[in-house]
Amino acid sequence: MSDMPKFYEKVFQYRFSDEAGAFAGHPLGNLIIAGISEMQGSTYNAMQLLSKFFHTTGKIYPSSDHPLTLHAVFKDGSEVVGESHIADHPGMIDHVYVSNTLDDEKPQASRRVVNTILESDMIVLGPGSLFTSILPNIVIEEIGQALLETKAEIAYVCNIMTQRGETERFTDSDHVEVLHRHLGRPFIDTVLVNIEKVPREYMDTNRFDEYLVQVEHDLMVCVNRFLVSFHQIFFVWKTVVPFMMAI
Repeated sequence: MSDMPKFYEKVFQYRFSDEAGAFAGHPLGNLIIAGISEMQGSTYNAMQLLSKFFHTTGKIYPSSDHPLTLHAVFKDGSEVVGESHIADHPGMIDHVYVSNTLDDEKPQASRRVVNTILESDMIVLGPGSLFTSILPNIVIEEIGQALLETKAEIAYVCNIMTQRGETERFTDSDHVEVLHRHLGRPFIDTVLVNIEKVPREYMDTNRFDEYLVQVEHDLMVCVNRFLVSFHQIFFVWKTVVPFMMAI
């Protein structure tokens, strides 16, 4: 969506090391968004300024106009607060939710995002970290409800690799089941999966230490349990809803 050099992408995706004190584990991009949001008065205004800066061709809306904090509840009942701490906590995540960072009010979705979801022809979720990138957006009540009500086809692009601390030992159908469980009922129409063997050089654990092994395929489980269809095609759509949020 942007014609800027790849270096800018690397800057935004850079994650501070464990030795960085209070910044440890935080993506630089989130801190930049948070700073500009404070400077501009809202996350929406910050995203519009950054869209001009990066020469983006589409429209980018924040899921909420207010800063949110991510919470992960694990299978053993323990709870971890903050994206940067979740992957380091032992155990399997049961579910996630978000809260307002600055007050105790119920998180509110950006009205522009809700309206765009309802007016879209197709909505594409993923690829990305299941519990810390995709779900934090759709568990905001108005966004989740809009996904259930929209007439748009909803496609999910399943991750190729499992992720440490989030989707260890996950199959294709596990990803879909988690998404459906968070919204209370099935809502995904189409799932895109990779069925080719991932090249060995892509599994360099020195470079990609958070990724483990290739996601296992159980396509018929998805078809039988969730009644979704699988297509190995390129999709063309009129409106795409990109989800972004600062944690």
